Amino acid sequence: SSTDIKAFATTQVVLMDVRTGLIPFSTIATKDFQSKKQKEDMDDSEAKERVKNQAVLLTMEEIGTQLSAFLNKGNL
Repeated sequence: SSTDIKAFATTQVVLMDVRTGLIPFSTIATKDFQSKKQKEDMDDSEAKERVKNQAVLLTMEEIGTQLSAFLNKGNL
């Protein structure tokens, strides 16, 4: 059986008002993703890259949700 491949990703976002130089919003998201090698993966390195990209995508989705909630509150 294939071994599990696990990746961690951390993404940090800073929203800065360029007129004033103030930073009204910043956040950091860390996520992990675990999977096995798939049929469509040519080799282990391709599987590792796929898992890493998925972990990064999860952090970006989390930050997008947080940033959207901040902007919808009308904090700017």
